[in-house]
Amino acid sequence: MKKFRLAAFVFVTCFIFSCEENAEEAAQPTAVVPHYDESNSEKISWDDLPDNLKNAIPIEKRSESAESNRRGTTPAPIRPPRSRVRYAYSRGVWGGNGGSRFYLEPRLNGANSRIYAIGIQSGDLIDGIMTWYEDSNGTVYFAGEAGSRGGSFYLQAFNRGEYIRGIRGRSGQFLDQLTIETNSRSFSYGGRGGNPFEYRLPWNDQRHQIFAFWGRAGSFIDHLGIDIYTR
Repeated sequence: MKKFRLAAFVFVTCFIFSCEENAEEAAQPTAVVPHYDESNSEKISWDDLPDNLKNAIPIEKRSESAESNRRGTTPAPIRPPRSRVRYAYSRGVWGGNGGSRFYLEPRLNGANSRIYAIGIQSGDLIDGIMTWYEDSNGTVYFAGEAGSRGGSFYLQAFNRGEYIRGIRGRSGQFLDQLTIETNSRSFSYGGRGGNPFEYRLPWNDQRHQIFAFWGRAGSFIDHLGIDIYTR
């Protein structure tokens, strides 16, 4: 009889403890998995672009060669020399092989520049990319645009001190989806076709940032690569 009472006591104690533990777990807030899509960026029309971006001075492009003009062909853009002060290495490419080459980079003397804003045109694919930088004097300049202005236009302004630590997305024949991850947030664009890719700086790397984009583009961004610079 004593053994039965002891067993019953142990059973009731365990049952009560289990109920209390389950109640505590139920009281804890459910972890929210971040959902990143175009809602993380401001959707605007081109006419609504802020004046300082509309009027930003573009980086001077080198003129086309006389030989290309005589032949009536459009040459691939000549890559401007990278800033030796900051350029470290490149990664990519992700996507197909169509389109023409493009480079969205800070100007050569932009050693103290920062990314000011990124514009993305997207629908089911990434139609276009454009970037603006701000120099150490506070002057905003336009690095150019690649692709087309199809899809919807999204603008993402960067806070001072914010920089890109990683990118990921999906690609096949074109760049289907692009997620940009900064040191404080993430924002995504595009569809769900293609195969996944990603590149992130090591978490203990506080010296570098993803600072420039390059690749090939036509009506869409065909493929994408990135340049890593020191901060």
